[in-house]
Amino acid sequence: MICDDRVTGFSNALHAPCGHYYCKGCAVELVQAFTRDESLFPLRCCQTAIPANYILPFIPLRLKITFDAKNAEWSVLAKDRIYCCSQTCSAFLGSSVEKGRLVGVNCTAPGCRTSTCPRCKQVAHPNELDCSANKATDEVRALARQEGWQTCPGCHTVVELDVGCYHMTCRCRTQFCYLCAMPWKRCTCPQWDERRLLATAAHRLENQIGARAVQMRNDAPLQFERRVQRVAENLRTNHNCVTHSWRYRSGGGRCEECHFMLPSYLLVRS
Repeated sequence: MICDDRVTGFSNALHAPCGHYYCKGCAVELVQAFTRDESLFPLRCCQTAIPANYILPFIPLRLKITFDAKNAEWSVLAKDRIYCCSQTCSAFLGSSVEKGRLVGVNCTAPGCRTSTCPRCKQVAHPNELDCSANKATDEVRALARQEGWQTCPGCHTVVELDVGCYHMTCRCRTQFCYLCAMPWKRCTCPQWDERRLLATAAHRLENQIGARAVQMRNDAPLQFERRVQRVAENLRTNHNCVTHSWRYRSGGGRCEECHFMLPSYLLVRS
């Protein structure tokens, strides 16, 4: 069980395809986190998607409605999504691929009767010649160029690299180089930035040793730094992320993949 609690009978626990089990409370928390963060789509454990019919018996009706709505929204590429152009609404209206021939898509949200053009995503207009480029999108693209952010070649979503190597896996599952946006391993760009690599190594080490990390940082900084360097060297050697060795570590922490807070133990990469 993810939380280390005991349940009576397998039917009382969500059995993920990867072999992990979630009690009802943990299943609810997992889905709640999913509905707030698109990077967790599709809902998964250990990089393996959890089918919706597995999870639905363990969540309340209101959360099920939100879960279904987010699944429908995030299954459409970001560049093809239509949202109500009313700034006080912004409800998801569907895919521009499916509704592209319509003059306007009417919003069905309570109290909103706005009609949105599926092509330019602005207020619906009868004449196609009135369609203009989305100024807000142009401004975001200009800001992305200024800040050095990259655009996913698959769904055209703007992404920013925080830590890790330049191997990007977008929420649409497209893999590309953060520096040039070419498909991964089809360019000659360097594969990581040393500062980001060291930050990732420090984070991995903190996950590996748990609460002792704070004490080691304060009492033995040189020892902590040497261990960070060893983790960094391992990342340089195994940065392709083909296989990992895993081990259990007692003590709580946050999962790197789904950001789920695990109170009793972590499964960490080495």
